Amino acid sequence: MAKAGWSADNETLNAAPASSVLSPLGDGSSALADWKVVTAASGHSGQSMKLVGASSSYLSLDGVSSYNGSTSLRVDVRGKAYRPGKSSAALPFCYIRAKYDSGKYMYYCDISGSSNLRVNGFNTAYTSVGTNYIGPDFTGWFYFRYTYDPNYGPDENLHRLVLWDDSSSEQSPVLVTTNDNTKTGVDGTEIGLGGTVSTNTSEIAWITVGTDTDDADEAPPVDTSIKLAGAGTVSVSASGDLTATTPPATKGVRVRLYDGQTPLASITGITALWWDAETPSGAPVYETNTAAIDADGWLELNIDAETALDLTDNGHLKLYKAGADAEADLHYSSRLPVVDIA
Repeated sequence: MAKAGWSADNETLNAAPASSVLSPLGDGSSALADWKVVTAASGHSGQSMKLVGASSSYLSLDGVSSYNGSTSLRVDVRGKAYRPGKSSAALPFCYIRAKYDSGKYMYYCDISGSSNLRVNGFNTAYTSVGTNYIGPDFTGWFYFRYTYDPNYGPDENLHRLVLWDDSSSEQSPVLVTTNDNTKTGVDGTEIGLGGTVSTNTSEIAWITVGTDTDDADEAPPVDTSIKLAGAGTVSVSASGDLTATTPPATKGVRVRLYDGQTPLASITGITALWWDAETPSGAPVYETNTAAIDADGWLELNIDAETALDLTDNGHLKLYKAGADAEADLHYSSRLPVVDIA
């Protein structure tokens, strides 16, 4: 699976993967203007991201596991954050949640105002699923590693959160807290970072994400910085403000194909026909004999130059490939919406 990273040390924050958005937690704000890149607090040689808006806001690092609807995805996250003082508001520094469904739970990690290091579950209320006291004097820059493993075994845990600073290490940390409490519906397909507004706003310097057997890196890979807000380019001004240029959509069709309950895999040479109507009639507006299904069962077609439909409008797709005999032929016919495949 993919590995991704984000850092505020870049003057322009734009690289793969391509689909990240600012997302709120609870009643938090989701505005790009809530975030500013600043010269980092003492003890960090680069820049960091600081929340400057009037409410809590989370930066969502989306696209880490595109099209993965499984609830068994392991997520490993490392990062560096700053807690300015022992009287600071709670600092949520990492969260994971299910994508596309606000009714599902998320987990998030924070240092509370009372200096508890916590993994919390959130849907309509905050519920601690793992807490450990670190003491009120834990301030300044710190590193964290959070692993969420739905397939944990007898020697592992569903949640494992490790915290250390420059005077300690991940191998000899300040604190480790683990817990096996579960919340229904979390699949790890959305990763985030953030903080709450206070007199001394906390900061995030960097975060990296690994999925499945791929562990997070100890620092962001320079070639895999996360895009912000799904934008083509997110630039940082001289004053630290973020501005986004969103690329135009690329209209396409995407469908996952199955043989019973099993996704088809790695099939090429498929004939594909597309009509700009829910009921096909006359000649298709798009056709190809080279459509392909990838290793995960997904077929994607770029119809941007041919279709007159808008995004979310329905057309009709037909697929065919001859097999060894009639029973082995591939047939598919269905109404589908036009989607952005950029």
